[in-house]
Amino acid sequence: MSQPIGRGYASKFSRVSGRVLRRDDLHVFDLFKADFTDGPTYQKWIEAVSVLYGEGALCGAISEGMSSGPTVALAYGVSMFISCDFLHRLRNVRANQLDCLFAKVALEDRTAVLRPRDIAKANAREGLILFAAGSLHPDVRHTEFSYPVRQSLGQPFDSLHLGYNLRAITCPVRYQDDLEFYTSTGVHILNTLGSGLAAGKARFDHTLLAGITREEAMNNPGAWVSRYFAHTPPVFGFKIHEQQILDLAARQWPDSEIALELSISIATVKKRWESIYDRVSEIAPALLPQAPMSRFETPRRGLEKKSRLLRYISEHPEELRPYDPE
Repeated sequence: MSQPIGRGYASKFSRVSGRVLRRDDLHVFDLFKADFTDGPTYQKWIEAVSVLYGEGALCGAISEGMSSGPTVALAYGVSMFISCDFLHRLRNVRANQLDCLFAKVALEDRTAVLRPRDIAKANAREGLILFAAGSLHPDVRHTEFSYPVRQSLGQPFDSLHLGYNLRAITCPVRYQDDLEFYTSTGVHILNTLGSGLAAGKARFDHTLLAGITREEAMNNPGAWVSRYFAHTPPVFGFKIHEQQILDLAARQWPDSEIALELSISIATVKKRWESIYDRVSEIAPALLPQAPMSRFETPRRGLEKKSRLLRYISEHPEELRPYDPE
């Protein structure tokens, strides 16, 4: 669990590392209150994040500073898939109302932010609109540590988003350095209505919106963000509960931690592994090692099965994404 960062502590980090958000990390968002212009909006935003995470509609990543003392949170990123109507509303609201509108609609309109079943359907059909938000801790922003901190979020962001059938990516922007970073990846400003956008200002008066569509990304294949729009339909069609097991195992989580995170028993985890192997054996038997000749080969074969499958998954992230063509 990450601890709050102290003023002036940034220079003491020996290493910066990014990882996927966990349930017990939600408290770190208190470190980023300064991103919001007023307390009530921040509280609603935090409530929305908590609710959406609990319903499987939001995921995220954290950058942590490592030192001889406690691990501390330096930056975060959260993401979700939103409806076309919600994006339209965000693009056409005045910038001083964007944060408030987002939190209000995300909490009150269950069609605005897609839940797992709707994500699976859109991923197999017209594609998804990714809404990604994030920030750096104030003690890190505008320091030499800001670049490695941003970089450290790249790997967990990839693990969460590569392999989806994306039609657009959009993100809120509050700081000039964030805008410079985002535009360097290929995205552009979608609206500046009442944003207080002015050259040289470190913090905009209000939040603006940036983004990129699939068509724009394909016309600019050299842009860093364009690779998120590469998509191939999955082969195995794993069920959601099977994908959860594979996703956590791919992050090197042991079965005991997987059980704890998913609030299930270790016996249930093992049953889901059996279901996964049965599915793979039926569709692509050559992917797994041959059946053992005797019981003494079973433990070794079990490790080899998992290793081969996870290697395949790392190269085919679409297998971990919900997909429902029916």
